[in-house]
Amino acid sequence: MPQYSINEEFRPIISEIPAPVVPQVVSVPQPGPVIPQATVTYSAPLVNTVPQEPEP
Repeated sequence: MPQYSINEEFRPIISEIPAPVVPQVVSVPQPGPVIPQATVTYSAPLVNTVPQEPEP
């Protein structure tokens, strides 16, 4: 273990290898008509209902 004098400040050991730089992905809006990613239209109810006949 390294010995530190009383007057010496404790400094964490910093690696000489720089951290890898990851490029930030920034979506830039393109000029022109805006096209939606997905268009979903429903012409029927989402829940399928089965008509039940009344019991006699």
